[in-house]
Amino acid sequence: MYDKQDSQYDIDVLRHDMIEECSGAFFTGGFGGAAMEADKIRDASDEELFKMAERNGVHLNRYRKKY
Repeated sequence: MYDKQDSQYDIDVLRHDMIEECSGAFFTGGFGGAAMEADKIRDASDEELFKMAERNGVHLNRYRKKY
């Protein structure tokens, strides 16, 4: 579960990577829904983005901040 107060995740990198994945699907596969999904990702709050990533099977450990 995402907790903005104690976030252990780099949300900016997660958001960037998810948008890039959608862009690749749009340009290489012509999947028009990917462009709309990228817009949703851009507009999502941090918590919404985290939930979207979980639903899409993103390996969130890759986005843990290293201290």
